[in-house]
Amino acid sequence: MSKKYAAIIGLNPSKGARSPKLWNKAFSFLNQKTKMICIDIGSEEEVERTIKNLEEDSSFIGGCIAFPYKETIFKILDFEMIDKVSQPIGAVNCLYRSNDNRLRATNTDGFAALKSFLNLVKEKDVFPKSILIGGLGGAGKAVASYFSSHFLPKDTQVICSSRKNNSLFCKSINANWIPWQDIEKELLNFDTFVNCTTFGTGELIKKSPIRNLSNSNLKYIYDIVYDPSQTELLNLAEKNNISFTNGLEMNLLQAARAFKLASNVSYSENKIVEMMSS
Repeated sequence: MSKKYAAIIGLNPSKGARSPKLWNKAFSFLNQKTKMICIDIGSEEEVERTIKNLEEDSSFIGGCIAFPYKETIFKILDFEMIDKVSQPIGAVNCLYRSNDNRLRATNTDGFAALKSFLNLVKEKDVFPKSILIGGLGGAGKAVASYFSSHFLPKDTQVICSSRKNNSLFCKSINANWIPWQDIEKELLNFDTFVNCTTFGTGELIKKSPIRNLSNSNLKYIYDIVYDPSQTELLNLAEKNNISFTNGLEMNLLQAARAFKLASNVSYSENKIVEMMSS
Protein backbone atom coordinates (compact mmCIF):
# COMPACT_ATOMS: atom_id res chain seq x y z
CA MET A 1 0.00 0.00 0.00
CA SER A 2 1.30 3.48 -0.87
CA LYS A 3 2.15 5.88 1.93
CA LYS A 4 -0.76 8.08 3.03
CA TYR A 5 -0.54 11.77 2.22
CA ALA A 6 -2.45 15.03 2.57
CA ALA A 7 -2.30 17.94 0.12
CA ILE A 8 -2.88 21.65 -0.15
CA ILE A 9 -4.39 22.59 -3.49
CA GLY A 10 -4.17 26.07 -4.98
CA LEU A 11 -2.63 28.30 -7.61
CA ASN A 12 0.86 28.16 -6.09
CA PRO A 13 0.89 26.85 -2.50
CA SER A 14 4.46 25.63 -3.05
CA LYS A 15 5.56 29.27 -2.90
CA GLY A 16 5.11 29.77 0.81
CA ALA A 17 1.86 28.21 2.06
CA ARG A 18 2.00 27.67 5.82
CA SER A 19 -0.30 24.63 6.05
CA PRO A 20 2.32 21.99 5.06
CA LYS A 21 4.59 23.15 7.89
CA LEU A 22 1.73 23.01 10.42
CA TRP A 23 0.31 19.67 9.28
CA ASN A 24 3.73 18.03 9.02
CA LYS A 25 4.60 19.16 12.56
CA ALA A 26 1.45 17.42 13.78
CA PHE A 27 2.17 14.26 11.76
CA SER A 28 5.69 14.22 13.21
CA PHE A 29 4.37 14.68 16.76
CA LEU A 30 2.10 11.67 16.21
CA ASN A 31 5.02 9.65 14.78
CA GLN A 32 3.12 9.20 11.51
CA LYS A 33 4.84 8.91 8.14
CA THR A 34 2.01 10.82 6.48
CA LYS A 35 3.05 14.14 4.92
CA MET A 36 1.25 17.10 3.42
CA ILE A 37 2.39 18.04 -0.08
CA CYS A 38 1.66 21.05 -2.29
CA ILE A 39 -0.31 20.72 -5.52
CA ASP A 40 0.00 23.81 -7.72
CA ILE A 41 -2.79 24.11 -10.30
CA GLY A 42 -2.31 26.73 -12.98
CA SER A 43 -5.87 26.99 -14.28
CA GLU A 44 -9.47 26.21 -13.35
CA GLU A 45 -9.65 23.69 -16.19
CA GLU A 46 -7.20 21.44 -14.34
CA VAL A 47 -9.02 21.51 -11.00
CA GLU A 48 -11.79 19.00 -11.73
CA ARG A 49 -9.35 16.42 -13.08
CA THR A 50 -7.10 16.87 -10.03
CA ILE A 51 -10.00 16.39 -7.59
CA LYS A 52 -11.17 13.28 -9.46
CA ASN A 53 -7.66 11.80 -9.30
CA LEU A 54 -7.36 12.55 -5.60
CA GLU A 55 -10.74 10.99 -4.82
CA GLU A 56 -9.69 7.80 -6.64
CA ASP A 57 -6.33 7.69 -4.83
CA SER A 58 -6.87 5.74 -1.61
CA SER A 59 -3.58 7.10 -0.24
CA PHE A 60 -5.00 10.65 -0.19
CA ILE A 61 -6.58 11.40 3.20
CA GLY A 62 -7.67 14.98 2.55
CA GLY A 63 -6.21 18.43 2.98
CA CYS A 64 -6.63 22.13 2.31
CA ILE A 65 -7.89 24.25 -0.56
CA ALA A 66 -6.16 27.58 -1.09
CA PHE A 67 -6.74 30.64 -3.27
CA PRO A 68 -8.34 30.79 -5.81
CA TYR A 69 -10.17 27.45 -5.96
CA LYS A 70 -12.40 27.40 -2.84
CA GLU A 71 -15.52 28.28 -4.82
CA THR A 72 -14.47 26.17 -7.82
CA ILE A 73 -14.14 22.98 -5.79
CA PHE A 74 -17.41 23.70 -3.99
CA LYS A 75 -19.10 23.54 -7.41
CA ILE A 76 -17.22 20.40 -8.50
CA LEU A 77 -18.17 18.23 -5.52
CA ASP A 78 -21.61 16.69 -5.12
CA PHE A 79 -23.69 19.04 -2.99
CA GLU A 80 -24.49 16.32 -0.43
CA MET A 81 -20.74 15.86 0.17
CA ILE A 82 -20.47 19.40 1.54
CA ASP A 83 -21.40 19.78 5.19
CA LYS A 84 -24.59 21.71 5.97
CA VAL A 85 -22.78 24.62 7.64
CA SER A 86 -20.72 25.24 4.51
CA GLN A 87 -23.47 24.78 1.90
CA PRO A 88 -24.81 28.38 2.17
CA ILE A 89 -21.26 29.80 1.97
CA GLY A 90 -20.57 28.48 -1.51
CA ALA A 91 -16.89 27.85 -0.82
CA VAL A 92 -14.83 25.15 0.89
CA ASN A 93 -11.25 25.01 2.14
CA CYS A 94 -10.97 21.52 3.64
CA LEU A 95 -11.23 18.01 2.15
CA TYR A 96 -11.56 14.80 4.17
CA ARG A 97 -12.82 11.24 3.72
CA SER A 98 -16.33 10.17 4.65
CA ASN A 99 -17.04 6.82 6.31
CA ASP A 100 -17.62 5.34 2.86
CA ASN A 101 -14.27 6.79 1.67
CA ARG A 102 -15.75 9.54 -0.52
CA LEU A 103 -14.32 13.05 -0.45
CA ARG A 104 -16.28 15.41 1.77
CA ALA A 105 -15.69 19.14 2.14
CA THR A 106 -16.20 21.85 4.71
CA ASN A 107 -15.13 25.41 5.38
CA THR A 108 -13.00 26.07 8.45
CA ASP A 109 -12.08 29.67 7.54
CA GLY A 110 -15.16 31.34 9.01
CA PHE A 111 -15.02 29.68 12.43
CA ALA A 112 -11.27 30.38 12.72
CA ALA A 113 -11.57 34.03 11.65
CA LEU A 114 -14.38 34.70 14.10
CA LYS A 115 -12.53 33.10 17.01
CA SER A 116 -9.35 35.03 16.24
CA PHE A 117 -11.21 38.34 15.94
CA LEU A 118 -13.07 37.76 19.21
CA ASN A 119 -9.71 37.26 20.91
CA LEU A 120 -8.72 40.74 19.67
CA VAL A 121 -12.01 42.21 20.93
CA LYS A 122 -11.49 40.53 24.31
CA GLU A 123 -8.10 42.25 24.68
CA LYS A 124 -9.56 45.72 24.07
CA ASP A 125 -12.90 44.98 25.76
CA VAL A 126 -14.87 47.26 23.40
CA PHE A 127 -17.63 45.47 21.53
CA PRO A 128 -17.88 46.35 17.81
CA LYS A 129 -21.13 47.91 16.65
CA SER A 130 -20.50 48.24 12.90
CA ILE A 131 -18.33 45.90 10.82
CA LEU A 132 -17.26 46.37 7.20
CA ILE A 133 -15.90 43.25 5.47
CA GLY A 134 -13.86 43.89 2.33
CA GLY A 135 -13.63 41.06 -0.20
CA LEU A 136 -16.05 38.19 -0.86
CA GLY A 137 -13.97 35.45 -2.41
CA GLY A 138 -13.89 31.95 -0.94
CA ALA A 139 -12.48 33.03 2.43
CA GLY A 140 -14.43 36.29 2.51
CA LYS A 141 -17.78 34.55 2.11
CA ALA A 142 -16.96 32.21 4.99
CA VAL A 143 -15.88 35.12 7.20
CA ALA A 144 -18.98 37.14 6.30
CA SER A 145 -21.28 34.20 7.00
CA TYR A 146 -19.83 33.47 10.44
CA PHE A 147 -19.55 37.15 11.43
CA SER A 148 -23.17 37.76 10.43
CA SER A 149 -24.39 34.75 12.41
CA HIS A 150 -22.51 35.88 15.50
CA PHE A 151 -22.85 39.66 15.44
CA LEU A 152 -26.26 40.43 13.90
CA PRO A 153 -28.19 38.93 16.87
CA LYS A 154 -26.12 41.24 19.09
CA ASP A 155 -27.31 44.31 17.13
CA THR A 156 -23.98 44.81 15.40
CA GLN A 157 -24.27 45.96 11.79
CA VAL A 158 -22.43 43.82 9.20
CA ILE A 159 -21.82 45.26 5.72
CA CYS A 160 -19.80 43.59 2.95
CA SER A 161 -18.08 45.05 -0.08
CA SER A 162 -16.55 43.48 -3.17
CA ARG A 163 -15.69 44.33 -6.76
CA LYS A 164 -18.27 41.83 -8.00
CA ASN A 165 -21.90 42.48 -7.05
CA ASN A 166 -22.55 40.02 -4.20
CA SER A 167 -25.80 41.56 -2.98
CA LEU A 168 -27.69 38.27 -3.33
CA PHE A 169 -25.14 36.39 -1.24
CA CYS A 170 -25.21 39.13 1.39
CA LYS A 171 -29.00 39.02 1.48
CA SER A 172 -28.81 35.26 2.10
CA ILE A 173 -26.76 35.87 5.28
CA ASN A 174 -28.87 38.91 6.32
CA ALA A 175 -26.02 41.34 5.67
CA ASN A 176 -25.93 44.34 3.34
CA TRP A 177 -23.62 44.97 0.39
CA ILE A 178 -21.96 48.16 -0.91
CA PRO A 179 -19.88 48.60 -4.07
CA TRP A 180 -16.11 48.40 -3.68
CA GLN A 181 -15.57 52.00 -4.83
CA ASP A 182 -17.65 53.24 -1.87
CA ILE A 183 -15.42 51.76 0.85
CA GLU A 184 -13.34 54.87 1.56
CA LYS A 185 -16.30 57.25 1.80
CA GLU A 186 -18.35 54.81 3.91
CA LEU A 187 -15.52 54.05 6.32
CA LEU A 188 -16.56 56.78 8.77
CA ASN A 189 -19.70 54.74 9.54
CA PHE A 190 -17.79 51.73 10.87
CA ASP A 191 -15.70 50.87 13.93
CA THR A 192 -14.28 47.64 12.42
CA PHE A 193 -12.74 46.77 9.08
CA VAL A 194 -11.98 43.16 8.06
CA ASN A 195 -9.77 42.62 5.02
CA CYS A 196 -10.55 39.41 3.14
CA THR A 197 -8.86 40.45 -0.11
CA THR A 198 -5.35 39.56 -1.30
CA PHE A 199 -4.21 43.18 -0.94
CA GLY A 200 -0.99 43.07 1.08
CA THR A 201 0.36 39.70 -0.07
CA GLY A 202 1.88 38.11 -3.16
CA GLU A 203 1.96 40.41 -6.18
CA LEU A 204 -0.11 42.94 -4.21
CA ILE A 205 2.25 43.03 -1.23
CA LYS A 206 2.71 46.81 -1.43
CA LYS A 207 -1.03 47.48 -1.76
CA SER A 208 -3.70 48.18 0.86
CA PRO A 209 -7.50 47.98 0.44
CA ILE A 210 -7.67 51.32 2.27
CA ARG A 211 -5.29 54.19 1.55
CA ASN A 212 -6.10 56.62 4.36
CA LEU A 213 -7.18 55.96 7.96
CA SER A 214 -6.42 59.34 9.51
CA ASN A 215 -10.08 60.45 9.58
CA SER A 216 -11.70 57.10 10.34
CA ASN A 217 -13.54 56.02 13.49
CA LEU A 218 -12.08 52.53 13.37
CA LYS A 219 -11.31 50.75 16.62
CA TYR A 220 -10.36 47.41 15.02
CA ILE A 221 -8.69 46.24 11.84
CA TYR A 222 -8.52 42.52 11.16
CA ASP A 223 -6.47 41.40 8.15
CA ILE A 224 -6.77 37.70 7.31
CA VAL A 225 -3.49 37.90 5.36
CA TYR A 226 -0.68 36.20 7.32
CA ASP A 227 2.28 36.52 4.93
CA PRO A 228 3.69 39.05 5.57
CA SER A 229 2.64 39.21 9.20
CA GLN A 230 2.29 42.99 9.00
CA THR A 231 0.74 44.22 5.77
CA GLU A 232 0.54 47.78 4.47
CA LEU A 233 -2.99 47.92 5.94
CA LEU A 234 -1.70 46.92 9.38
CA ASN A 235 1.13 49.46 9.10
CA LEU A 236 -1.57 52.10 8.62
CA ALA A 237 -3.49 50.74 11.61
CA GLU A 238 -0.41 50.96 13.80
CA LYS A 239 0.32 54.54 12.70
CA ASN A 240 -3.24 55.53 13.60
CA ASN A 241 -3.33 53.68 16.97
CA ILE A 242 -6.02 51.25 15.82
CA SER A 243 -6.08 47.79 17.44
CA PHE A 244 -5.24 45.16 14.85
CA THR A 245 -4.37 41.56 14.23
CA ASN A 246 -3.30 39.47 11.24
CA GLY A 247 -4.36 36.08 9.89
CA LEU A 248 -1.73 33.94 11.62
CA GLU A 249 -4.01 32.73 14.41
CA MET A 250 -6.88 32.19 11.98
CA ASN A 251 -4.60 30.12 9.77
CA LEU A 252 -3.50 27.99 12.71
CA LEU A 253 -7.04 27.42 14.02
CA GLN A 254 -8.45 26.44 10.63
CA ALA A 255 -5.49 24.12 10.04
CA ALA A 256 -6.06 22.35 13.36
CA ARG A 257 -9.74 21.73 12.62
CA ALA A 258 -8.98 20.55 9.08
CA PHE A 259 -6.21 18.26 10.33
CA LYS A 260 -8.55 16.64 12.85
CA LEU A 261 -11.11 15.93 10.14
CA ALA A 262 -8.66 14.59 7.56
CA SER A 263 -6.48 12.52 9.89
CA ASN A 264 -9.42 11.31 12.00
CA VAL A 265 -7.44 11.54 15.25
CA SER A 266 -9.08 11.62 18.67
CA TYR A 267 -7.04 14.58 19.94
CA SER A 268 -8.84 17.86 20.62
CA GLU A 269 -8.32 20.83 18.32
CA ASN A 270 -6.55 22.64 21.18
CA LYS A 271 -4.08 19.76 21.45
CA ILE A 272 -3.53 19.82 17.68
CA VAL A 273 -2.84 23.56 17.91
CA GLU A 274 -0.17 22.72 20.49
CA MET A 275 1.35 20.11 18.17
CA MET A 276 1.43 22.55 15.28
CA SER A 277 2.92 25.30 17.45
CA SER A 278 5.70 23.21 18.97
